[in-house]
Amino acid sequence: MAIMLPARFRFAFVAFAGAALIALAGRGTGASAHGLPAIPAAHAMRVAAPHRFRRWAQDADDSGAGSVAPEEVEKYVAVYKAMQHDRSLSVQRAAARQGLTLDQFRALETRIEHDDAARERARQELQSAAAKGR
Repeated sequence: MAIMLPARFRFAFVAFAGAALIALAGRGTGASAHGLPAIPAAHAMRVAAPHRFRRWAQDADDSGAGSVAPEEVEKYVAVYKAMQHDRSLSVQRAAARQGLTLDQFRALETRIEHDDAARERARQELQSAAAKGR
């Protein structure tokens, strides 16, 4: 039975499977079955799909506490509050009112999603604003 994966996942699956096989081959004896030096699993993954794993590693590094300034959270919340107030307002226009491009806003949104404290603060502010608006 064949595994059917969407095209965008096939490369990552094959790369990960190959890296796992390389790592397993070098376990235990410290060398591969063919007498070559073992490749550490982390190195095998970087070789298998450098652009994908490097991006994932950067995302994991960005998840540290305190990575989002309170002023940035305020800008983020202000964008969503403006969109709650005016339902016809686009994200791009609401972000522009805060001095952000759409790409900058999405990058900020991603950083807030990875920062537990910032995400919780934004969530609480938006929920209280929505409750007041009812």
